[in-house]
Amino acid sequence: MGLENKKIAMVVANDGFRDPEAFEPKEVLEKAGAEVKIIALEGGAAQGDDGGFLPVDETVGQANVDDYDAVIFIGGPGMTGLVDNQELIEFASKFNEADKVTTAICVAPKILANAGVLSGKTATSWEGVMEDLSNSGAEVLEQDVVVDGKVITACGPKGAKAFGEAIVEALEK
Repeated sequence: MGLENKKIAMVVANDGFRDPEAFEPKEVLEKAGAEVKIIALEGGAAQGDDGGFLPVDETVGQANVDDYDAVIFIGGPGMTGLVDNQELIEFASKFNEADKVTTAICVAPKILANAGVLSGKTATSWEGVMEDLSNSGAEVLEQDVVVDGKVITACGPKGAKAFGEAIVEALEK
């Protein structure tokens, strides 16, 4: 079964998302047939830390959770300063409350932790925020990708492709 009818909200920092964490899962999802929309706090474009470029389809404020089947929060140095952003935290919370696939990679799982999404779940992240995840009630595992129901987290670029594959698998259920 493909993902032809699935629409994914990929949330990136406007400046400094981690290129492989965005482009590798995006490619995996699009090959499976999903439509990936780029969401950011500001419209226009998003610039990757390695020079990649993504046009922003919608701002977080414009995006309607009901229009999407899953959300992916992408890490990177630009996201490091946004993990406590209330708009992103509320966006994550809405996806989780709607029982949709809610995912994050690298530093971005801290957004899920701040939204209460990881409480009682197993998760992983970039090592710099693992303690924050643990403090939010998550059982932190040192793995590339951790799937706990509809919540999927990943450590960073080395887990990016497997992260995308785990999201495809979760959406096929």
